[in-house]
Amino acid sequence: MESWVKDCIRTGRQFHFTKVNRWLHNLLNTSCLLLSLSSIVFLLLVALYNPANPLILLLSPILGVLLFSIYILVLHEAAHSMFWIAGNSRLRDTLNIRAGQVMSLLLFQDFQSDWRVGHIRHHQFPLEEGKDPQVAADGICGTALLKQLLLLALIPGVALALNRKKRANGRNKLPILLSVAFWIMIAALLGYFGGILPVLTLFYGFNFLMAINFNRIAQEHGSGLKYEREAILRSRTYRFPLINLIFPYFVNYHFEHHLIMTIPWYLLPKYSRAIAGTVPEHIREHIATTGFRQVGKQLMARRHNLNDTRETAESF
Repeated sequence: MESWVKDCIRTGRQFHFTKVNRWLHNLLNTSCLLLSLSSIVFLLLVALYNPANPLILLLSPILGVLLFSIYILVLHEAAHSMFWIAGNSRLRDTLNIRAGQVMSLLLFQDFQSDWRVGHIRHHQFPLEEGKDPQVAADGICGTALLKQLLLLALIPGVALALNRKKRANGRNKLPILLSVAFWIMIAALLGYFGGILPVLTLFYGFNFLMAINFNRIAQEHGSGLKYEREAILRSRTYRFPLINLIFPYFVNYHFEHHLIMTIPWYLLPKYSRAIAGTVPEHIREHIATTGFRQVGKQLMARRHNLNDTRETAESF
């Protein structure tokens, strides 16, 4: 392990979730979750208030961001046992498992295999064939990404069919079936009381969620990063103006998250600043995507990597 990596990990220990105030941490995360859930209910009620107005379709991107915020805040943080924290480790694990299981019912996920197992193995073996269950989600880029985004723009509800990433063995289908049943019921109620437009608003909300997720994965692990020789260099942080309107809870600080996966979301920017002088300059250029121009290059698979193990670069 490079000395700078050891120094970064040493610096990060002060930001570990065991160092924060448990009550304030839990209050913050619970408040954010309740705000997202109540906002989703509010948007659907707004769609029903004037169901014949085509402008209600403009609510879909907001709905997508709100659903994505639950995906990141609850499922991701709970996978690392830090959505809710407690002094007792067994209680902490139980609280996070229950939170993840319940919120998974909104997002077509099996929390145990997709997150408690699959996501942790992703951190242990990032993008390694046969070891990382999420290796198939290493970042769709270039024309392949554009095709997926076009499908999401044209076909309402196609998001579920496009969710093809590999899963951990032993995936339980019951939570996914319950999630499908729940949203079919919601769609039926929207259709009964409001007609087709509120239903389309819901379906396009999930499409927008998937579009955000595709872009997130491409930024974090795309553009050939899985061919990097060093595992720690297979992730990137990305920044551009107003990024938090689309990618909430500082999910864009992905390199820092892979350095230490137990730092709460709200401390990632502070940790990033703390290690800025420790990471060598040529590494900083590799692991950070800054501004719309570099973001575009990353999405189109035109970023150059440090130690690409392929003999020739892939073409997209």
